[in-house]
Amino acid sequence: MSGVLNLFLANSSTVILAPQTISGLQLWLDGEDASTITVTGGRVEQWDDKSGNGNHVSQSNPGQRPTVSTVAGLNALLFVSIDLMNRAANTYTGLGGPIVSIFAVYQKEFVEPADSAPSIINIANGALTAQWGLRGNNIGTVLGAFGDDFVNDVAVIPSPETGADDYFLVSAEINDTTGNITTYLNGVASGTDTGITITVDTTAEDLVVGGLRNSSTFVGHLAEICVYDESLTDEDRQTLEQYFKDKWSVPVA
Repeated sequence: MSGVLNLFLANSSTVILAPQTISGLQLWLDGEDASTITVTGGRVEQWDDKSGNGNHVSQSNPGQRPTVSTVAGLNALLFVSIDLMNRAANTYTGLGGPIVSIFAVYQKEFVEPADSAPSIINIANGALTAQWGLRGNNIGTVLGAFGDDFVNDVAVIPSPETGADDYFLVSAEINDTTGNITTYLNGVASGTDTGITITVDTTAEDLVVGGLRNSSTFVGHLAEICVYDESLTDEDRQTLEQYFKDKWSVPVA
């Protein structure tokens, strides 16, 4: 592991290793870091990637931009209605598979519309399908990590309580090399699936945060998202879980 950005606990010499200290980091969005957020007219126009890979996400339509809001004393991006942010096809790097390890800290503010299938993050194409991501079912009660096939390539993550004034950590490894998906909720293994595939075409598919192109929008706070292009060791996964726990008070076991 290598890196220079760490989290120091208040009134303590304890150092919690930050996401950049784990190898393979391709995307790091941090809602608490105001220096990475461009606000125009009271709404977020761009959310900068801290990984160093330039995978910034933005929204050109002012009516679809999230806002900066606060849960439990920390800032995050609040997505409502049709809010989402994206990075256009063929402009992102390191996110096409065959392995993606995803970590997302979020708080689900409202019950989504019945047909929303809320999406936290995914690689999506113009047909409104996707090649990997974290997405809910059509009543917002279950979250899953998926490969190419929404129906069959899904490992379920129990959905945390809607409206709870807490952040939750969901994570997944989607591995086209082994054909497996493994998911975790607050550090506890929650689901698996086998026989999955990832066939990302970076010339035709966008990176989307908070939705699936112009549909399946997530409703709630997205606090921090990290994506790696490697299969992480248990030690590295637990290091990241501890980081999110100490920063966002996530109830990691």
